[in-house]
Amino acid sequence: MTIHGHPKWPGRPKDKRKVKKGAPTSVLYDLEVDIGEKTNVASDHPEVVARLRAYAEAFQKELTQNTRPAGTVADPKPLRK
Repeated sequence: MTIHGHPKWPGRPKDKRKVKKGAPTSVLYDLEVDIGEKTNVASDHPEVVARLRAYAEAFQKELTQNTRPAGTVADPKPLRK
């Protein structure tokens, strides 16, 4: 099953106008029977949605805690043999 909809999820559109009005906040698909992702089963399995959301939030928290700024080089030059 797949979940989308976390506020910090990388696949979330940055332009809010691209988000369909009335779209569900969580989408869950049973890929074993619905490979085309046509039927949202999130409301049928709230415990799965909650568990996956908790995993995503814990992962985001870990990333935030272990992220550092990108390094810079004052005078970058291409590598040569």
